[in-house]
Amino acid sequence: MATGKHIPALDGLRFFAAFFVLIAHYTHWVLNDQKIANSLTNGISTMAGLGMALFFVLSGFVIHYNYHSICDAPGGRKQFLWARFARLYPLYFVLFIAEFASSFYYHRGSCGHAGVRMGFFFALPFYLTFTQAWFYSVICQNNLIYQYHMVSSVIWSLSVEAFFYLTYLLIVRWLCSQSSLFKQISIAGFGYLVGVGLLLWFDHYSSAIDRVAEVAFGPIATVQHNYQDSLLRWLNYFNPLINLPAFVCGAVAANIHLSLKDKAPTRVEKAISGYVVTGCVVATLAAHLSVYLMIAPHNPFFGRNGSLLYVPMVTVLVYVLSHYPQALCSRAIGSKLTVKLGEASYSIYLLHAFLGWNARDYYYLNLNPWLLYITAVISILVISRISFLCFERPVQRWLRNLAQHVPSGKANIVGTP
Repeated sequence: MATGKHIPALDGLRFFAAFFVLIAHYTHWVLNDQKIANSLTNGISTMAGLGMALFFVLSGFVIHYNYHSICDAPGGRKQFLWARFARLYPLYFVLFIAEFASSFYYHRGSCGHAGVRMGFFFALPFYLTFTQAWFYSVICQNNLIYQYHMVSSVIWSLSVEAFFYLTYLLIVRWLCSQSSLFKQISIAGFGYLVGVGLLLWFDHYSSAIDRVAEVAFGPIATVQHNYQDSLLRWLNYFNPLINLPAFVCGAVAANIHLSLKDKAPTRVEKAISGYVVTGCVVATLAAHLSVYLMIAPHNPFFGRNGSLLYVPMVTVLVYVLSHYPQALCSRAIGSKLTVKLGEASYSIYLLHAFLGWNARDYYYLNLNPWLLYITAVISILVISRISFLCFERPVQRWLRNLAQHVPSGKANIVGTP
């Protein structure tokens, strides 16, 4: 069903998105000794924010790029949802069930630590239906995002993705009908400004939100207890609506690319495309590091919300990489190695959490922390590629073949969380 021509740079960018999340989390999990902390580890630890911004914008772009034709295809919406299920659910289900069973047995997770074993089942319907991020609630000692162990702490983004997919089915027909460049950019820009406006409103009324949270959900929902579990954190970060502008910006960028892809580039475009792509890459990295390392230490608002603030820049980056595939930087990002790792980006994202905590088991060897860190990162990349080849791709094809109306061929680009 995917109809878009393969764009290697976007596969490569998917790898970098997953890689940024991987190295950021492993900095916290492996390089967590204060004696090791320095400006380098501080910078690496912030990269998850850029990784998630890339994931959400890329998701909007590749979903519309590959599936825009569903607006006219009979049964297209069912095909789309089945394709998304076949892509996301198998690996997630295996890892989540393994984590659920181990958490239940070893009394881990929110209800395990609270000593309420039957409480493990309260959050289960939300996790099995990808809806745990759609609502805010507290069960036992944590909010819905942190009910089990490490995998459950990152799969909130899959819940957000599921919300995006349903939203896309509502807007795809309208988006396909748009031809005005100005109107499309205006709509995407308006959605972005609404998102930023909501973040500013949440920040301004954070004390009132905290009081409401305590009355409605108890002290666990307050910033004072733990920001990660708070209602304010959910509003600022896990809330699907606050992330929706990134997805819409990506979808609009794809629609613009589709409308212009057959237009031959001008001589000027050919001359400057390489500089434009390189400039966008450098500017995006500079914006991220500036927000998190220079501004955020003095203004908590930017530390909590930085990844949404530079969504327009990430959107432009995704667009220029797709529109100028022959640029040197585009070819570098879309190299054979990064494309292969990009295919495994979903496995990287899930397995790094499932296996990441195990790196601590090797502390007794007294290895250099950086050696342990690098070894752990490389191991996850290798295991993830094997997971993609031996489980993820075969199961995806098998599931797609179950539905005879869904083509069994490999999709050119598949969006990931």
